[in-house]
Order: sequence, then structure tokens, then C-alpha cells
Amino acid sequence: MPSDDFVDVPVETRTDIALQDYLNAFPVYRDLNIAIVTELTPGKGSDEKDPSKNSAEFFLRDTGRIVLPWDRLEWRPYVNDNVIGTAADSVTELLSIGDVVYLVNGANGWQLAQLPEAQGAFVALDPHDSATVALTGGFDYYASKFNRAVQAKRQPGSSFKPFIYSAALENGFTPATIVNDAPVVLDSAGQEESWRPENYSNRFYGPTRLREGLVKSMNLVSVRVLREIGMRKALAHIKPFGFPASALPRDLSLALGSGGASPWQMAEGFSGLASGGYATKRYFIDRILDSEGRVVYEAKPMMVCTKCAPVWFDGREVAESEAGSVAPAFVEQQPSLQTDSSANTLDETASIDLDPEVPGYASAADMMQQGMEWRPDYTETPEFWKDRAQAKRIITPQNSYLIYTMMRDVINRGTGRRARALERSDIAGKTGTSNNRRDAWFSGFNADIVGIAWVGFDEDSRSLGAGEEGSRTALPMWIDFMSTAIIGTEGAPLKQPPGIVTVRIEKDTGLLASASSTDAIFEIFQAGTEPQSSDESGEYGESDVFVDDADDSSIF
Repeated sequence: MPSDDFVDVPVETRTDIALQDYLNAFPVYRDLNIAIVTELTPGKGSDEKDPSKNSAEFFLRDTGRIVLPWDRLEWRPYVNDNVIGTAADSVTELLSIGDVVYLVNGANGWQLAQLPEAQGAFVALDPHDSATVALTGGFDYYASKFNRAVQAKRQPGSSFKPFIYSAALENGFTPATIVNDAPVVLDSAGQEESWRPENYSNRFYGPTRLREGLVKSMNLVSVRVLREIGMRKALAHIKPFGFPASALPRDLSLALGSGGASPWQMAEGFSGLASGGYATKRYFIDRILDSEGRVVYEAKPMMVCTKCAPVWFDGREVAESEAGSVAPAFVEQQPSLQTDSSANTLDETASIDLDPEVPGYASAADMMQQGMEWRPDYTETPEFWKDRAQAKRIITPQNSYLIYTMMRDVINRGTGRRARALERSDIAGKTGTSNNRRDAWFSGFNADIVGIAWVGFDEDSRSLGAGEEGSRTALPMWIDFMSTAIIGTEGAPLKQPPGIVTVRIEKDTGLLASASSTDAIFEIFQAGTEPQSSDESGEYGESDVFVDDADDSSIF
């Protein structure tokens, strides 16, 4: 029986208490707020379909009653994964009294929302040592404990292409190499049907420069490039980036990112490009302290040291460091003190710096600013580097820089154009969409941060739907993160290394442009690979031009 005190409570208040108790049984999700529809106010007569005359009242858990106008309720109903229904004309077509719904408090106030079925993941790494800067593995941990950023192995699609193109540059291609973007049919042993890869646009562009192939994400260019390189050479080049075996199928579908990799693994791979060509190992925990403050565990990550003599992953001989002269690879350097040998006392003229690795600051503000931007360098802070492992070089700085400029063009004028909203000239990126739009990716970086965004359903056979691809579905998440992560920071482009030359070439042929050419552009090359002639019979030979040596029966 209710108490006498409860009987004296107004009916509406008793109703609100009951509604609160009812909604308390529903789980709590971050940013989503459970509510129940208590009243609908549709337009009447001739105003029935007038949006300004439609509104709905809700009881919102832990908040109480609120009324939302039509512009906060507009909703296009789900039909299937490829079709969204037409917008409702009246609030009564959209809601019924007693419906339990979710509301979100957005920029314009409360509005109708839902618990998403599609999931997303985001990872950001520091390319100098692959420290994890940010990581989220799904919409809400309490809704699902599965960490998609770490545990999911999804097809990276076209976001994997930069590694194929890096292998191409290592094996005789240049950004101006002409590759034929034309239909190709590939027969494979054990397969009942031939494989006919297609471009996303279902169009074919004919002879295409390698740079344009990446900018426009042409699938057939990537397949032909991989076919020319050969699987053995391509895998040997890509493996040091840290990809697992699941990401590296031994067939030409590798060119289209048909393997399986987690966003965290993809971030480590792109760190190899963002760092200027070094292999670093991703890590999450920096250190663990016990209850008394003693260090139980401390990460000793692979660190990029550009002023050290490069140590190559395959042990190849090193002639010079990127700084232009041979530098020791992490040799401890202790500061020496001048002494008077006869008296065995310190020379009074000696300058004693108790800690030579700590610079002086004019103010606390200067110190904080330096702390935000400063990165320890081997020649400045040998003690810092003493116990650290030097990251090994996996590609030349020239290779890394060329890929960076190609990926920067992806944002400037290619499939990642929406990232121009950040108004940053130092960022490079690549969109990715897997078969049947099951996965949408955007991978981007500058010299200081790598960010990987992924969207898809947990059911990996389910499509995100028509029109959903990396640039539309994953890139907005990447932009949202980067707009905060790099706001107020100076541009961090990859520095152009020695050995890069700029050459004026013909736009259509990739060959050296004549002085009278009216259709010439500038392209950059690693010194020694640039075209030497405007004549196809000249020094620009077969090693720089794609030649398809397949049987006529397999190439249309």
C-alpha cells in the first residue's frame, strides 16, 4: 500500500516518479539519454503537415519533461542497408505515445537519436616511437567489450595502396611511370571463376602516371603495379612495416587491401611512412608504478633517431646518416671535466654543468611551450637515448618522401578532398573502402601524428550500404579528431631529404618535357631515376615503364 505521504503527491509527479523508475531499468550509454514519449502535438486540419505545428513531449531520465520541436525530430526511417525511407510529414507518423527512444544533447540542444548498429574505431600514434596517443574501440564499452581498434582484423581496402606504391618505387617505378588503367582478367589455380578487378567508378582511364593512380585510387593500376613488381619483392618490402601475416595474402588481391589488419596495426604501418622510413613498435603502456612509487615496468620503445647512422632492418651497409655524415648509433657520451693532474683537483676554469641535458628557460611559460614541442635528439641528450633501442630504417627517406607527397595530393585533389576543411598543407592521407563497402577507412598523418579511422559492422559480411565509403563514412571522424589534435600546432610536413630532384615532364607520357611543351607539369624524383629524354626510345627505358608480359588471353 502506498504511504500517506505518497497519496498527497500530485498525480503528474507520481507519474514522473513511475516513469523514472521504469527508465532506470534501461542500460546507460555515454552521450545517449533514454526517454519515453508522453505527448504528441501534431498540426490540425490544413496545418497537419506543417512542421512548425508538430512537436513531442518526452520524459527524459534524470532530467524530467522536455518538449522538442519538429526540427529536432526529423527522421528518415530505415528500410534496408541500401535504402532510407522518405521523411515523415507529421509527428504522429514518426512516434507514438509510450515509445522508448534515445535523445542526444547536440550543438542545437536535445534531438532524436538512436543506438547505432554500425561500429567505429580510431587510433592515433606518435610516429617518433609509435606511442599510442589515442585509442577507442567502439561506440560504448558497456554495450560491447570487443575492442575493434585492437582485436578486429578488417580489410583495409585502398588504404593499403600506399605500401604497394612504396614497393613500386623501390623496384624501378617513379611517380611518373605510366601504367595502363584498363580491364584485366586474372585466372588463379583452384578458383572456379576468373577475377576481374574493377575501379570504384567503373570507369577506365587508360595510360596513367603512378601518382595519379594513387590520387584517384585506381584499382587496376595497383593490380598491374603489383603484378609487375612480383609478389616476392612486394612482400619483402611491406613486411618490415609490421603487418601481420593475415594482412598479406599471397595473391594479387593484396594490391586492393584484401587481407585483415586491425586499426592499431594499420597505424603502426603508417608510422613507418610518417617517420621518414623507420620501423617502430606500437605500445600502449608507458610505465607501471607500485604503491610506493617504484617502477615495476617501463616501456623502452624503438626510437627514431635521424641524426644517428641508420641501422637497416636487413643489415645493409650504411654509408651516411640523413644528416650528411656518419654518426654513432647510440654510443654513450659522458661530459668530461677539466682536471689539474698534479693536484688532482678540478680546474677552476672548468665550466661545470650539473645536467647538460636540461636547457635553461627564461620563464615557466617558455618551459611549458618547449615541453609541448621539444623532442629529444641524440646529439643533445645522449643520456636519454642510452637505454633506448634505435628504430631500424625500412625504406629510404626519398621513398618515404615521395609517397608522402603523393598522399598529400590525395587530400589536395583526390579522394580525401574533404580533409581540406582542416586548412593544413602538411597532412597526407588515403581513403579505403573494402569489398561491398563492408569497411570504410581513412588513414592520414603528418610528421608528428598518425591517425586511423575505421567504420563497419561487427558482422563483417554486412555492407555499410550504398554510397558509404572511406571519404564519406570514416573521414569525418578523422577530421573531428585532427581538428583538436593539431589545432594551434605548427605545420609538421616531412622534410625533403637530399637526393630529390624536380623535373618538368609531359603530363600524358611522364617523359621529359620539351622547351616548347604547353602541357608540361613538374614532378619530383629520386635523383638518378628522373626521365632523361622526351623520346620513348631514349634513356627512359623499360625499367621505368610498365610492361605487361601476360598472355593475350588474360588481358583485354
